[in-house]
Amino acid sequence: MKKPVRRGKTLICRLDPAEWATRMQGKQEGALSNLPQMASMEMQITALDTAFIPVAEAIELVGGPKKQVVAASLELAGAAPDQILLVYPAPVTLGLADMLKRCPDGTTSALGQLETSIVSEISPTTGRLFLVSTSDDTRLRIGTTTPGTRIRMATAVFEIARAEMMQGRDGVFIMAILFATDFRSLVGTVLIVTTAGLADALTKRKGHGGRRPAE
Repeated sequence: MKKPVRRGKTLICRLDPAEWATRMQGKQEGALSNLPQMASMEMQITALDTAFIPVAEAIELVGGPKKQVVAASLELAGAAPDQILLVYPAPVTLGLADMLKRCPDGTTSALGQLETSIVSEISPTTGRLFLVSTSDDTRLRIGTTTPGTRIRMATAVFEIARAEMMQGRDGVFIMAILFATDFRSLVGTVLIVTTAGLADALTKRKGHGGRRPAE
């Protein structure tokens, strides 16, 4: 995917379903049958609001500890390499799949390989949008590696994040996002887990006070 074009707090990226088919490597044949009608398309991804909230609230936001989420790990490059973890609640991922397949809302009912491929495709842009929305430090940028994307229960994602990234910090960012194509749009919330050092720097810089994004 080419580098997205920035317009204020909107990033415009071009999605290529052919890349999803390559990643899927013949899995989930029923989903692959939809790909021929999914031509290369532009998606506008706009940050509506961001906030920093406790992990307990974040788990509640995705529907509870046993709910499935799609988590995408991104490396940050620059003067001080770092990492972030983007956590997509199931309804957001399923809604994106319906939108990009041009299916009625609610058609996609389960997370699978196609859905994780979609998240892998858009996550570098979502990550860039998060940095644009929360940081004035232009030295921070998304690395070039393909996101590591997995379907997990919410409690497992946050337990691992607490152990490996958060270092005792009990809070995550949430970002309300408008995903839009020429034919449809979707508003959803994505959770962003950062290392403790990056969280401290961003919350001090932007003054986030543990509030939810505006509805």
